[in-house]
Amino acid sequence: FCGAFVALLASQQAHTTIAFSPAAIEKVRQWTLSSPVIDAAFDVLCEGGVILSPTNVGYSLITLDGKEGAAKFDHVKGREKKPYGVLGTETTFSRVFSGLKAPALRNDFCSDLCLSFVSSESVSHDAREQLKTSRAVGPSGEVAMWINIGPIFDTLVERVEEKYEGKRLVLITSGNISGRGNPASSTFSIDAVDDELLDRVDMTIDIPHLSDPELDDDGRWYSAPMFDMDSCTFRRVGKHMENANIFGRVGEELDAIEEEEEEESKQQALKHGQDLKLFYQYVKTS
Repeated sequence: FCGAFVALLASQQAHTTIAFSPAAIEKVRQWTLSSPVIDAAFDVLCEGGVILSPTNVGYSLITLDGKEGAAKFDHVKGREKKPYGVLGTETTFSRVFSGLKAPALRNDFCSDLCLSFVSSESVSHDAREQLKTSRAVGPSGEVAMWINIGPIFDTLVERVEEKYEGKRLVLITSGNISGRGNPASSTFSIDAVDDELLDRVDMTIDIPHLSDPELDDDGRWYSAPMFDMDSCTFRRVGKHMENANIFGRVGEELDAIEEEEEEESKQQALKHGQDLKLFYQYVKTS
């Protein structure tokens, strides 16, 4: 645990990519509030099905927790015995991580920033026991949770929270066949997703995507950055690392941003400093 460290992390249309903007995310968010597609997806989820949907970092799979959910993921991805992640809201985050407050990644600076948070030390006993049956606990007792992954999944997990009153969790994993990695494509498109995986899911949601991909050295889509809450380090580089690093480096004082940073980036971070302070705080405990 990082004592006193302020981690300031900081109608369906297919096969179309749009550049990210806060207005684009809000448009999709409003669509999720009224679309019958979302109602149908929620029914599939509650019936134990697996859904593939666009997120802020490509396409991901979700299903409800439990042995059945893990088995469904195994079948879709063609793998066994590896742990899965948890999809969260601010409420889920606090429940799983012993009351810690989650980043509210909602302003213009970070609306498109999806982050994965992983911890062993902060996981509550009840959450760990619940997630063991879903194979969502890693070899060192760690749990990984994705937040701010996009309006579609955010809406679905909020509805799960409401329906099951916190007694069920939503599992999440990347939308690829195990061992094949993320798709290699210059655009986020359902066409880039493996046909074998598409044949195995219970429902696919495809709308104009929220953003453009960032690619790794092999030309594959970057996943979300993974932040280790126990060591206050990034376990994995991911999409929008520039923004993620700015949040992480603001630290205890806003002037911790080094002088050689580009002036525009520094000023943007400073401008949002007061908002960022509200996102996430690590408070030293003994």
